[in-house]
Amino acid sequence: SDRSISAILDRHDFDIPITYYGRPNTIEFGDQMLMAAKFYNRAWASPEMNMGIGQAVLDTFKRDRYPFIYIREHKEDTENPEDMSNLGWCTTTKTRKPMIDDLVIVVNEAELKVYDQRFVDEFRCFVFDKTGKPQADVGRYDDCVLTIGGCIQLHHRCDSNQDDYNRLLNTEPARRTHLSVMNESGDDDDELSENEFDDDYTNDLSNYE
Repeated sequence: SDRSISAILDRHDFDIPITYYGRPNTIEFGDQMLMAAKFYNRAWASPEMNMGIGQAVLDTFKRDRYPFIYIREHKEDTENPEDMSNLGWCTTTKTRKPMIDDLVIVVNEAELKVYDQRFVDEFRCFVFDKTGKPQADVGRYDDCVLTIGGCIQLHHRCDSNQDDYNRLLNTEPARRTHLSVMNESGDDDDELSENEFDDDYTNDLSNYE
């Protein structure tokens, strides 16, 4: 099966303390993501909706009535948070450029700490090609990079939906200090492993420009 990736962004410490990197079935992946979002302070969550597994993950969150799902920002704003076409992050030619631009700023300013070596390795191989397009080098992958880029976008955008979610809960919102975003890849790497990191080991991404 395809590789599935997700990450949690801690908005206070501005690091990526937890990542998921494996080949689960869609039900298992959705369940794992829902548990992670609840455990990490009821995180804002966003399946990547232009990937096939994203809809299955979104269905898991909706069945649980999870209230903190990112709502995409369209010109035609909708008041209906249940609008399936408007839920979850979508990486397109329109959203990719600002996502990468913001990620480059974060990296250059050495603001973000990442502990998963697989994610760091992808940053090392993320380049601008001859046309100026930012992407993985030939024969490499950039799904981990884009997953973190998605987290940064949610960090910038999630507060815009605060009122909608307050009305949905009809109560004071829980403290939300983390964000999660899911991604999917179709590479040929057969390794399935859990994220492991040492609290004394950090990677400053500014070293890998």
